[in-house]
Amino acid sequence: MLSHSPMGNDMTKGELLAYYLNPLIRMKDAEVLLGVCQDTIRRWEKKGKLPSERSPGGQRMFRLLDVLDIAGISVKDAVSYLEEVHHPSEGNSREFLENEVRRSTVEKYQEFLYREEKGGD
Repeated sequence: MLSHSPMGNDMTKGELLAYYLNPLIRMKDAEVLLGVCQDTIRRWEKKGKLPSERSPGGQRMFRLLDVLDIAGISVKDAVSYLEEVHHPSEGNSREFLENEVRRSTVEKYQEFLYREEKGGD
C-alpha cells in the first residue's frame, strides 16, 4: 500500500516510517549529537564508521539512527530527551538537550577513541 508523502512522492509503509523515524540530518546536527568536530565526522565517514548520503546540493547527510548508534544513545533515551525537552522541569530546553547528549556520549566517545588508537573496531 502506498501513501502520499510530504515530498509529493508515493512511498511504501516502510519508506514512510524511515522518512519520519530515521530522517537524514545535517552535518551540523550530527556534530551536536556526537559532541565532536566536523573533521572527526568526516574521518569516520571516510573510514566507513558513519554512513552518509548526499543531498541534491552535495551536502553530507546522515541517518539519525546511525548517529545515535555511534553516540551510544538508544532510541529509548532519545525519546526520554524529547519528553524532557517538551516538558522541561527547568532552564532552556535546547541547552538541556545539548548538555545531556554531551554528557551521555563522553564515555562512549572515549571508548571509541581508545579502540581507534589500538586499531580495532
